[in-house]
Amino acid sequence: MDETGLTTVHVPPKVIAPRAMKQVGQVTSGERGILVTLVCCISADGNSIPPTFIWPRKTERNLESYMTNSPPGSLGLVHESGWMTTSNFNKWMAHFISFSKPSKESPVLLILDNHQSHLSYEGIEMAKENNVVLLTFPPHVTNHLQPLDISVYGPLKKYYSSACNGWMLDNAGKAISLYQIAGLAGKALHRSQTPENIISGFRATGIFPYDPEKFTDADFMPATVTDRPVPVMSEGCTPTSASGSVVSNLLLTSDQPHPISKVTPEMIRPYPKAASRKGQRERRRGETLVLTNTPIKERIQQESLAKEKKRRTVTLTKKRQIVAVSSSESSDDEPVPLDDSSSCASEDEEMQVEKDSITEGAYVVAEYLSRKVKKYYVGKILSTSTPKDVAEVTFLKRLGVGFIWPDEQDIDIIDISAIKLILPPPQPCPGTSRSRDKLLFEVDLDMVKE
Repeated sequence: MDETGLTTVHVPPKVIAPRAMKQVGQVTSGERGILVTLVCCISADGNSIPPTFIWPRKTERNLESYMTNSPPGSLGLVHESGWMTTSNFNKWMAHFISFSKPSKESPVLLILDNHQSHLSYEGIEMAKENNVVLLTFPPHVTNHLQPLDISVYGPLKKYYSSACNGWMLDNAGKAISLYQIAGLAGKALHRSQTPENIISGFRATGIFPYDPEKFTDADFMPATVTDRPVPVMSEGCTPTSASGSVVSNLLLTSDQPHPISKVTPEMIRPYPKAASRKGQRERRRGETLVLTNTPIKERIQQESLAKEKKRRTVTLTKKRQIVAVSSSESSDDEPVPLDDSSSCASEDEEMQVEKDSITEGAYVVAEYLSRKVKKYYVGKILSTSTPKDVAEVTFLKRLGVGFIWPDEQDIDIIDISAIKLILPPPQPCPGTSRSRDKLLFEVDLDMVKE
């Protein structure tokens, strides 16, 4: 399995024109195209899984239109950037399992690179439960070991550009958009994902038939661009020293009228050496992993939980500060904020909410700590853990003197200690039908600590 990119701006082919003709060229859709990620998966027996398209969109609106003329069984996913993400990988894993049909008697080995989006605990757990073994390539060797890169993606890009060029000739004056990519990619995949190409890719990489002697150590050595061999010098002319200076016996003699001509520019000024990187964060050394092994799977789970906790800490400070208003003051123009020092308890009094009173469906006030002040938000508890240590809360949005439910749910998992107040059931706001969507709460502001 591997990803590649397709754009709405193709590479035009070469043009055959009469000699001395000045205006020769091909038309493309634009200067910069829109990237769509294509996910392909092939098998050593020459078969392939229907492809997956990741469209650069926020929602799945008009997704069926984008998938027009796509290969049968194709999967369409969306992401704002059009890249593979952890959530999309989980959906792709379910797509892969539905077509590969692994079983306990016939498990499936899936080889992929160790991109961060592939190290999803949910996806690994799904693979392990469905008898799929995940094996990652070592880093920086996919150009040698990835069959898709060896024999499929090269012809795919060639045939895709040819299909785009044919579409441009048939539709003069029009530009290729996202609605044509799936159909054009389907034509290219039909010609590039042939059994011959797929089988030759596995054979060339030594995966199947298995050939451990396919590559030597020289194939995986780092590049030696700056370490050039010293040229062989004639008598009277010596190579450079370690510091780069030329040994000074380059004297003109009768035997060697022009020995200085043997000195190369590299001897006088050697090739520059790359300086060591400073200030860069250390990256973990990559390695090939069997992701479905229990120790590795648990390590990935712990890392994902740590990242999620760090992400929540950053996003909490970006929430809109919610203001709770008592029903007696609901008609006032200026609402009273929860962190108003004039209406809050003293700093020595710490308010605590009993865990037993925190139940699903209850409306609460949650406290968030920013760098300078404490902020409070109104939300509804969706679920609690057992024992009650954390709660999943969906937050409301302030609108004037009341609260409304946002268009997109604002859900967060918070500690029980952050809940500072249990609110009574909300009351609808009197007035027009639009005003009735607002919710009002009766809140004792003195019970909330600043």
